Amino acid sequence: MINNFDNEIKKALFNKSENIKTSHNLLNSIKNQVYEKENTMKKYKFTPRTILVASVLTIILATGVIASGGLAYIQSSSDNRDAINHYPTIEEIKKEVDYVPKYPKTLGGYEFDTAQPSKSKDIDEAHNVLNSYNDIGFYYKTDKGILTLDTTKAVRDGDKEGESISYKGLTLYYNSIIYKAVPPDYIETSEDKERISKGELTIGYGSDKISEEKTQNILWVENGITYNLLDMGVEIDKNDFVNMAKEVIDQK
Repeated sequence: MINNFDNEIKKALFNKSENIKTSHNLLNSIKNQVYEKENTMKKYKFTPRTILVASVLTIILATGVIASGGLAYIQSSSDNRDAINHYPTIEEIKKEVDYVPKYPKTLGGYEFDTAQPSKSKDIDEAHNVLNSYNDIGFYYKTDKGILTLDTTKAVRDGDKEGESISYKGLTLYYNSIIYKAVPPDYIETSEDKERISKGELTIGYGSDKISEEKTQNILWVENGITYNLLDMGVEIDKNDFVNMAKEVIDQK
């Protein structure tokens, strides 16, 4: 079980996940913050803040894409006391969500660690709830960083961005970016702003020190379920990472 506090914050969300030059679904997957909307119609930048009450984490994800009466932001919350710290049965999954996703016991050689239920809401400009979902994410043991397979019944048009990969009749969307964790009072440098404008960097506030890690994800929809495979600092080879997504799809 992951006990590191920073990891618990990153784990508790949803996901869900965005950018200026990088896709919506990757930055929406960086779960340890509240994100502010930023320019352009199709891309997002995230500026994070977290609200932690006891062991419950609530996250607001501003999409940056606001149509009349449409989705303005995503509110998500999870409680690590609800975590399932063993490989769950289908019956246990059904108690948490109204669907049965694929969730391999091992993924690319990484062993299953924890399943984390969460709740998410799509909210419009007037703060009305458009849709609400019970979601579940699956976490895998790593020597560093975080490897997670998030799942939800939410299928959002803005998620379908990035490098497209075809596999068995499905379209997978791959994205990567550098995630820079900084203290709450950090001021963006001109270099930061340039990297952000190029879609190379996103910044998360709330860390006690400055650090950078490569983040990549692959998102796809299968049988009405959105899967989002996220590597945050594990630094898996891209080809191996793509094969891990295919491994999930191949699961019977």
